[in-house]
Amino acid sequence: MINSPVSFDTIMIVGCGYTGTRLASLAQAAGMKVVATRRVWEESPNFDTVNLDVTDASGRWADLLSPSTFVVWSVPTLPKLDDHLEPLRIALAAARAAKVAGFIYISSTSVFGDHG
Repeated sequence: MINSPVSFDTIMIVGCGYTGTRLASLAQAAGMKVVATRRVWEESPNFDTVNLDVTDASGRWADLLSPSTFVVWSVPTLPKLDDHLEPLRIALAAARAAKVAGFIYISSTSVFGDHG
């Protein structure tokens, strides 16, 4: 049981694909600031975007996170990595260090592949 309410004013969506974009729209409608990352943007979204290499532990995490940030991790499995969990470990360590308001991991059904 949580003894105190969670308070945040910014949602950072890491891997802002279909689900993240829908979440971003809802968060903005609720008056929250949205910051998002994505490998390629087909069109310019109406929220802040940042460049972030999720495989780089010395990256920009400290500049992007604060106790008033809630992180949503929706990064698919990245090709060509020996350890597919390393980017998540990096993000969790940065979130812990920044004492973010919360961290949600969203998996994807695409990890199961196309089985016809």
